[in-house]
Amino acid sequence: MDQLELARQHAKRLHYEAVEHGSDPWSPYQFAEDIAETLGITVERCLPGASILDGARATFDAALPLIVHEDLGTPFEQAFLVAHEIGHAVLGDGEEEEESAFQIDPARTSEVAPVGMERVVDYSRRQRREVQMDLFARELLLPRSRVFDLHVTQGQTCSEIANRLGAPFEVVAQQMLDALLLPPVPVVAAEAPVEIPLNEKQQTAACWR
Repeated sequence: MDQLELARQHAKRLHYEAVEHGSDPWSPYQFAEDIAETLGITVERCLPGASILDGARATFDAALPLIVHEDLGTPFEQAFLVAHEIGHAVLGDGEEEEESAFQIDPARTSEVAPVGMERVVDYSRRQRREVQMDLFARELLLPRSRVFDLHVTQGQTCSEIANRLGAPFEVVAQQMLDALLLPPVPVVAAEAPVEIPLNEKQQTAACWR
């Protein structure tokens, strides 16, 4: 099983855990915020182009831990930025430096280059990681298993799902294609949850409680 699929399975687990705890997946921004809060991550908005973003649309600082994203776009677009940065947090990025999303693609295809050298040279390490985070984010907000159930079991169309979620049609359509056309993948055992350590200020505050 490749790293893209492992990332998506991790996102799926987080999605259903959030639903079990009462979060509403039809309110994508609040849903993403709830997941971040469960992981001990603060989410903040800022003006587009703010210096803290350093030219990016969103950034994750593991030292705080903090996700900051531009206050621009629909609730789903902003939720996707948060979900993308959650991917960096839970998949082990950002431990030594900030991880920033400069470009996101919510409708990104899950197809990858063929095996061998072409796959190696097709993307830089950072580009491959950003592909992984986009797929993680889409799975976090709308798992393939959920869109399959909504369509096949409940009879909802891509347009109906997209309208209710506030997502672009092509995002839901791509996720539905993945759910219907990709071969089933065995579920791997869940890993231990990622614990983000307290920083010095948080440790001091905790001691005063």
